[in-house]
Amino acid sequence: MTAGDIEQTVSDAVAEQEQPRIKTLIYTFEGISYTIRKDAVEDLEVLEWIEDEKVIKALKRILGDEQWDRFKDSQRNERTGAVGVDKLEGFINGLFEKLNAGKA
Repeated sequence: MTAGDIEQTVSDAVAEQEQPRIKTLIYTFEGISYTIRKDAVEDLEVLEWIEDEKVIKALKRILGDEQWDRFKDSQRNERTGAVGVDKLEGFINGLFEKLNAGKA
């Protein structure tokens, strides 16, 4: 190992330590847990979409594609395959209550 290799290794280790950890919280709805990244919620675009009543777009950003699909599948009617929206309001309200509680 050369001095340059050691310097690079030390630089990489310092860079890893300096990167802030992404804060997350766990939100559980109807027995399914979702991991919410706080940086997604604090994204200016998400706030703009909420302001513009583009709530689904905002939720997709907050949850990410995989968790959004998991939520939709949990609400899917087994007989028709349609995804009901009747529990969406409860999901959203609970999510934002959890987020607001984390700010206190």
